[in-house]
Amino acid sequence: MPSVYDRKLLRALIRNKKKYDLDVQKLDELYRTVDEKEGSLAKQVLTNKVVTKEQLLAMVAIESNTVPVNLKKVNPKPEIFEVITREVAEKFKVFPIDQLGNTMTIAVTDPFN
Repeated sequence: MPSVYDRKLLRALIRNKKKYDLDVQKLDELYRTVDEKEGSLAKQVLTNKVVTKEQLLAMVAIESNTVPVNLKKVNPKPEIFEVITREVAEKFKVFPIDQLGNTMTIAVTDPFN
């Protein structure tokens, strides 16, 4: 059964069908093959070269009103981990990036959630 993320991603892909010349029937077919234990729609569209990784990230960013972050290039200050511990980060699938006053910037695994 596809996840909420998969459903939202499918809608984003369909909304961008003209921009990326996407075949809606192919998207629907891939969506029906998604099983939460076996993979995701994102994995399916990348494996089947429906869109590139960059196109997929751009679509998700626009649809979720977020900015993609390359965590390999992020170097958070150690004290930020006193606010969000590893346990909390793993539980909520977030990664603290920076904090300025009472505002914290975090990376999330599911920007639709």
